[in-house]
Amino acid sequence: MEKIAQEMYKELKDRILPFWSKLKDEENGGFYGYVDYDLNVDNKALKGSILNSRILWFFSAVYRLDKDEKSLELAHHAYKFLRDNILDKENKGLYWMVDYKGEPEDTRKHTYSQAFGIYGLAQYYKATGTEEALNIAIDLFNIIERNCRDENGYLEEFDRNWNLKENYELSEHGVISSRTMNTYNTLKKRMYTI
Repeated sequence: MEKIAQEMYKELKDRILPFWSKLKDEENGGFYGYVDYDLNVDNKALKGSILNSRILWFFSAVYRLDKDEKSLELAHHAYKFLRDNILDKENKGLYWMVDYKGEPEDTRKHTYSQAFGIYGLAQYYKATGTEEALNIAIDLFNIIERNCRDENGYLEEFDRNWNLKENYELSEHGVISSRTMNTYNTLKKRMYTI
């Protein structure tokens, strides 16, 4: 078992961490939103809230694992982009997508992306003790409870002002679903991370 753990740690440090570290967008903030199969970066691709939240979680978790200062710096970078560009300061919640410069591109709100925001912010808080991150995570939780829930559970897609929309983003095979297991399972796991 120890040999497997060592191999996994080596994979993390030698391959996974360097790959994601290279995607840091020094000029516009956040991390590049698209890399093709040949590892060509599109530095003008859209940047999604789910990807940014996962990156925030990842670098925060790596820092918690071994106090790697580079990972902490990258976690700070991801946090700053989420807070300053993806968080809708007027209507609350996280935008679905921003452009490569961090300007709102797709302002709809999705319960799934709010849950991933909680996930990333909670891990960042655990890594850094940054109260502001915890407060944003709690605010997202309260937004989900206030705006995304009805008597049957959690609804999924909303416009920027939290008006319910048809769930095109996560529905599959031409069937528009008002609720999906993907969002339900994500919420179930993320609500307990704070």
